[in-house]
Amino acid sequence: MLLHGPPGCGKSRAAQFVAATLELPLVTARLDGLVSSLLGSTAKNIRALFDFVDQTPCVLFLDEFDAVAKKRDDHHELGELKRVVNSLLQNIDALSAGIPVVAATNHPHLLDPAVWRRFEFHVHIGMPDRKARRELFMMYLPPYSSSSDRLIECMAALSDGLSPSDINLVCRSVARRVALSSKSDAPVSEINILLNFKRRYGESVRDSPPTRTLDDDIIHLRTADPSLFTYSRISSLLGVSKGKINSVLTRAGDNNAE
Repeated sequence: MLLHGPPGCGKSRAAQFVAATLELPLVTARLDGLVSSLLGSTAKNIRALFDFVDQTPCVLFLDEFDAVAKKRDDHHELGELKRVVNSLLQNIDALSAGIPVVAATNHPHLLDPAVWRRFEFHVHIGMPDRKARRELFMMYLPPYSSSSDRLIECMAALSDGLSPSDINLVCRSVARRVALSSKSDAPVSEINILLNFKRRYGESVRDSPPTRTLDDDIIHLRTADPSLFTYSRISSLLGVSKGKINSVLTRAGDNNAE
């Protein structure tokens, strides 16, 4: 099975699931670690890996697969690449029947066409939709946070463009803030932590001004889902008056002003 898609979307987790379902150990090989600058050493390393797997009942997981399975017609690569790809294909073909092989890549366009034919199943794992993001927040948010069903729905709406790995990092940040806060501190705002994360890492906000303002947050919430982020809900989440919200959105040209 060949898994492909953006980083952080669960390809490694899928390989772990396959191994757990089959009740076999997972042998993970990061193929970029097998690449050597010495002539012929990369092919020898690949052969040693497959020799080991051939004697050990397991699921073989080839991570960073594009490191050694690149197209052989790339004129910028040396002849060594072709020998490595040939060695990889030969070892896959010679592997004993009954040993599942799972490969993963973030760059499927780099793979040699012959590599695709070695895998019966091609699975694209893409970015999560809103329903999936809601399930991820329900899974990862700590039980001792103030995460109500409505708050989780808000976070799912605001997290468009974030991968499952990103969502896990947001929830871990929430857990740290809750664990380190004292009774005298203000309640932890999961929404603010999510907005701060998107400001720092999210692609949808990388072109925004480096300094986030309250006006930016109001506009961002309203744009995400006007039916969910009503004036009352924005007021509750950000602690601002409805008059302030109306003023900001009017200046921004919000056609759904209340």
